[in-house]
Amino acid sequence: MCGLFASRDKKKFYELAKINSYRGSHSYSISYYNGNKVQVLTKGLGEMPEIELEDNLYYIGHVQAPTTEVSDDNIHPAYDKGDYLWHNGIILDTQIKKWQEKWDKEWSWDTYFMLYNMNSGPTEDILSETEGSFACIWYGKYMPYLTTFRNDNSPLFYNNGDISSTKFEDSLSLDSGVFYSMTNNKWKKSDRAFTTKDNFYWSP
Repeated sequence: MCGLFASRDKKKFYELAKINSYRGSHSYSISYYNGNKVQVLTKGLGEMPEIELEDNLYYIGHVQAPTTEVSDDNIHPAYDKGDYLWHNGIILDTQIKKWQEKWDKEWSWDTYFMLYNMNSGPTEDILSETEGSFACIWYGKYMPYLTTFRNDNSPLFYNNGDISSTKFEDSLSLDSGVFYSMTNNKWKKSDRAFTTKDNFYWSP
């Protein structure tokens, strides 16, 4: 299990970090988006520290429980070809094996493999065929803005510009299978959509 949360408000960011802390304390990362690019501020093993944050940046936090082997190499976000992906959920082993056979790769980190596949073809089709649970924030090099989405099997809640794996005050459940983009510091629903391969974990 992992916790994913983000906010432009520094105080709110750490409030969301606190309510998501039960979702994992084996590793953490804090990154920011400045309207143009993503930068990882800090990451490591253990509980997330409360570091000083600058104003006017959008902060993305991730905490992780050791559902798989956790090392410095698989602390979120995953990075591929200029893209970043933060992921809460678990891609099924059967899906990982399919990807390993398809690409002739022995990679085991589900988040990196997911991002690699998203960069290989129509993203909506890739996600519709992905077996498992996922709620994500995604930054694309060739569409340099933040996008968030989830399937039926993983929770994600939002309130204007804030987002969290754990429900918070005045938050709404992100619609499953729909891409939301960060526009004017708020999450806006787009017309891009995908389906859930198998519904077996979670419902709002």
